[in-house]
Amino acid sequence: VGQMNQRTRFSTILGFLKPITPFLRVGFKLFAVKQTAFNSAMSYNLANAIIGEYPDISVDLTSALVSRGNLTPIANADATIQDGTAQITWDDNTGSGSAKANDKLLLVVYNSMKGEATFETAGPDRSAGTFEIPLPANWVGDDVDVYAGFISFDGKEVANSVYLGQ
Repeated sequence: VGQMNQRTRFSTILGFLKPITPFLRVGFKLFAVKQTAFNSAMSYNLANAIIGEYPDISVDLTSALVSRGNLTPIANADATIQDGTAQITWDDNTGSGSAKANDKLLLVVYNSMKGEATFETAGPDRSAGTFEIPLPANWVGDDVDVYAGFISFDGKEVANSVYLGQ
């Protein structure tokens, strides 16, 4: 059971991260020391975002990170889905900690039912406070999970992602 437990944990987190591999190259690049950003994301999420025991293992979406770093995170973010579009709003917290007005939004909209995701790695500035991203037409009626963070304009700092809910 021990090996099955470990294999299932691994395959569960792999299934969660695989659709967002290009996003993780940005979101986890600062933690990719002597490993790929993807492997860094695997390690973090295996340790922090898996719940249950074999055979009932799943990803705790509220604990998962899709970006990781020390940049000041997004503040009071909210996500709504309407007419095939996800709209994200947040407070402009420029000047709070390391937050700068020109930090770029990092966004993942994840469809766990289909194992697919749509994402943005260079969204609008932190100071914009809002963003809309179209969702695939075949997602209509599906539940989606939304994560948002920021990357500094120069790409040298990344914020931990925040889970905005389903």
